[in-house]
Amino acid sequence: MRSLSGKLMLSMWLISLLGIIAVLTLARWSFVQGASGIESRARIAILAADLEACHASFDGWPRDIDRACRLEQSGRGLRWALIDERKNVISRSGNGSYSSLKNTQRLAIGGATAYLVYEELNGKSNDSRPPGRHDEIPDLQEPVSPLIALTRTLFWGGALTSLASLVVGWLLARTITRPVRELTAATDAVAQGDLSQRVAVDTDDELGALAQSFNQMSSDLARSNQLRSQMTADIAHDLRTPVSVIMGHAEAVKDGVLSADETIHIIHDEALRLNRLIDDLRTLTLADAGELPLTLRLSSVLELLQRTQAAHLPQAIGRNVDLVVDAAEPLPMLTIDPDRMAQVLNNLVSNALRYTPDGGTVTLGAWQAADQLLITVCDTGSGIAADQLPYIFDRFYRADTSRHGGNSGLGLAIAKSIVAQHTGTITVASTDQKGTTFTITLPIGKNDDSDLNKQK
Repeated sequence: MRSLSGKLMLSMWLISLLGIIAVLTLARWSFVQGASGIESRARIAILAADLEACHASFDGWPRDIDRACRLEQSGRGLRWALIDERKNVISRSGNGSYSSLKNTQRLAIGGATAYLVYEELNGKSNDSRPPGRHDEIPDLQEPVSPLIALTRTLFWGGALTSLASLVVGWLLARTITRPVRELTAATDAVAQGDLSQRVAVDTDDELGALAQSFNQMSSDLARSNQLRSQMTADIAHDLRTPVSVIMGHAEAVKDGVLSADETIHIIHDEALRLNRLIDDLRTLTLADAGELPLTLRLSSVLELLQRTQAAHLPQAIGRNVDLVVDAAEPLPMLTIDPDRMAQVLNNLVSNALRYTPDGGTVTLGAWQAADQLLITVCDTGSGIAADQLPYIFDRFYRADTSRHGGNSGLGLAIAKSIVAQHTGTITVASTDQKGTTFTITLPIGKNDDSDLNKQK
């Protein structure tokens, strides 16, 4: 019953159950009362008929009516008295008085009017007060008929059910609308630029999930805003550095402090660095927009790994690091852009070699798992701290300056975008001071002719 739909269903069921219980309880009570009234009227009718027959038989009232007319049988279960218009007692049951009897029935017997006052015994003892004359005849209170009892029951049952529905509906409305109002206020604040807004999560239902999603969205927006500001500062810094070096050496040559031969190589290297940064920014922008051109063709992943190994082998030998390929053959052919995937692998291998100490190992692996192909780049380097892993693919992320020194900080962001355009994923797992593993997961689809030379 944690979901909102479950709560609504439970509430409606409880309301219906309460209504049914109320209606059944009142119906049972009313029908019991109605049945009792029917039985009582039957007894009174029999008693009244016996009284009229007795009066007619004796042409008046005999001295001992009970014995003469055997009224003890017809009056069984009743406490009654027969009185005339002058309030004199003609006959009675037992020795009790009739002053407390509530029910009255008028009888026309022998051309005269008499009144039969009665009450069901229900275990009551007879009043021992002697009979006598009384000042007034008790008011007539007829038993309730079953139809009236049923109507009354349905009316009160419906009223109670409506009241319960109103109470439960009011409580339910307050429960639902409170978090909605809080979300509305927080959304308005975010729209005004306050990205620190958060709402309390008190439930595990759909509203709780909505509140969690809002909090996550607000956090992501705040972080994206921070990253955007940081990215602008990083781009300005990375552009300023080579430009400053080029301008400084150019002015030195212009002033005659340095010769052109001494500075031309430095200026060229900085210009290349500036050009690579601009290319990376352009590549990342196109990839994020889904407009990075891909030349897809059937390619061998094993050959791709071997070419990557050959390209970085001199660097690995120079750093005294083993660069090996460990692939589970045979591997299926994939429809990919081999040049873009080589760009991804080159970035991962370059990072792995940079942070793997002498005597370490960098392994390029690949194997098939169901309908997916997994490519891994695993090193035995210094690893990445656990608190940095969620942000490692963010552009210009430099929480660990030693990990990104000399780089633009765009390589992993570009790699992630390229893999995403191949409908794949890239993940990272790392243990501090033990090594890092990047895993690329690519789907193995149907490689037909229509996939070849497809431009994306």
